[in-house]
Amino acid sequence: DLCEMNKNLGIDIRLGVRGPPPAPDFEPIKIDPRHGHRVQTSEGEIRCRWLVDASGRNSPLVRQLKLVNAGAARPKGSYWARYKGARHIDGLGDQDWRRRVNFTSRYNSTNHFMYRGYWIWHISIDDDVVSLGVEFDQNATDLKFRNGEEFDSWLRQHACIDEILGVDAR
Repeated sequence: DLCEMNKNLGIDIRLGVRGPPPAPDFEPIKIDPRHGHRVQTSEGEIRCRWLVDASGRNSPLVRQLKLVNAGAARPKGSYWARYKGARHIDGLGDQDWRRRVNFTSRYNSTNHFMYRGYWIWHISIDDDVVSLGVEFDQNATDLKFRNGEEFDSWLRQHACIDEILGVDAR
C-alpha cells in the first residue's frame, strides 16, 4: 500500500535494486546536492535529489561517508511498555496536519517520533492498547530508566506522546 500511495504521488519506487560488483576504485554513490546525487545500480545510474540509505546493517552510504567508525561498536539501547487506555492516534493533530497526510490513517502503521540520538515508536496493538518504546544510541544520549514510572515520566515530557497517553493511559 505504501509503495502504491507513493507511486500515486509521482515518486519513483524501485525495489530489489542491487549495485554492480565492487571494484577497488569504484564509487557507487556520488553525493552532489547541487546537481543531484548519483547512484550506480544494476539498472544503471539513478539521479536523485534525496537519498535514503535503507540497506540496514550493510549501510553503504554510511560507510562511504565515514559516518561511523568501521570497527566501532554501536552501543544501542531500548525500553518499551504497553499502555491501555491511550488515545487513538488518528484523532490527534489539527486539520492542516491531517490534510498534509491526505487524511490517511496512522493507526495501522508504526509511527516514529525522531529526536537527536533516539527515536520513539508508537504501535497500535488494538483499539485500547499501544506499544510505546524508545531506541537510542548511548554515545549520543544518556537515557537510563530504573523502572516503568521513570520511563512513563520521560515519555510524558514529549508533548505528542503525552497527548496520546492522555490522563487515562496506564
